[in-house]
Order: sequence, then structure tokens, then C-alpha cells
Amino acid sequence: MICSLLRIFLKNIKFMSMKSNFFFLKELQRELKINSEGWKRQIAIVSYRIKFYFVYINANKIGLFFAKILSYFLDFVSQSRSLPGNIFIGYGLIIPHGFNNVFITEKATLGNDITLFHNVTLGVSNLKEKNKTKIIIGNNVMIGCGTTILGKCSIGNNVTIGSNSFLINQNISENSTVIAPVSKVKKTIKS
Repeated sequence: MICSLLRIFLKNIKFMSMKSNFFFLKELQRELKINSEGWKRQIAIVSYRIKFYFVYINANKIGLFFAKILSYFLDFVSQSRSLPGNIFIGYGLIIPHGFNNVFITEKATLGNDITLFHNVTLGVSNLKEKNKTKIIIGNNVMIGCGTTILGKCSIGNNVTIGSNSFLINQNISENSTVIAPVSKVKKTIKS
């Protein structure tokens, strides 16, 4: 149902290229299928992806304005909040609990197949260096509930970050597992 509403919405918008729109809809369908256990999860995905579409794929200010209005309405209906559209999150996003208490700085870039649990914060460590801070998270990363990642951090591919971990200005190599409370790399799998 949500996908059909989105198709109707996107058909009335002038497209940049049919190939990018087809890819966008296919990936959105895949994300909705992954997050099919709850309608709030699906609404959060649709709300974010519509804004993402008008920021990155089809830079259209009028479409972005209507997407924001639709997003506010969907956030009200789902009693949740969605992320701004200018945060780059790759496809395959899994949000087991919706975007409840998930805060992500606009300077963050998240790869494909990311799992974000609730109460996750990806932010800046120093307001004076807000524009220099960049959080880069690779593909196939699971971030547990209550995790806080601050400052200039780089997290490789295939990383699992345990619940209540606290990372500040750290680089985590690929194929690693990070656990709390001290947030040290527990093991790295050589591939």
C-alpha cells in the first residue's frame, strides 16, 4: 500500500532520468520488504527516502517542499521522527524500532545494508569543529541500541558495534566487533 502511494506521488513529479527513478523504486521496495514487520518502520523509511530523492536524485525545490510536508504528516501519524533528507544513507537500511531517538548529524555518510537500533547518536564532538567533523560508516554495519559515535570517526565494512558503545574520534577497521563499556575492538577477522 505504501509503495503504491509512493508510485502515485512520484508519477506526478518531473523525473531527472527514468533509470535512476526505476532503481530508486526497486531499492525502496527492497527496504520496505526488509522492514515489513511494522507499519511505523515502513512510514519512517518512506518519509526519509522521499526527502532523500528530492535532495540527491532529483534536485527539485518544489518537490522537496511537498516531500517535507508529507514527511511531517507521516511523522505525526507514526508518532516518530524521520531524518533530514540531506543525510546520505545507502540502500538496504534496516530500522528495527523506527527512527525513535535516532539522531544523525548532516555530516554523516552511511553505506549500504546498515542496521540502526533505537537511541543511536551520530554527532559532533566539538561545536567549534562542526563543519570539519565527518562520520563515515561502511557497508554491512550493525549499530546496537544506545550507541553514541561522536567526532571524526571512520567505521569499516562488516562491523558490529554493540549496545551502549561510545566512540569518539576513532577509526574502526573492517570485519571488527566493538563492545561496551570501554569500546575497544574485541576481534578483527582476517579475510
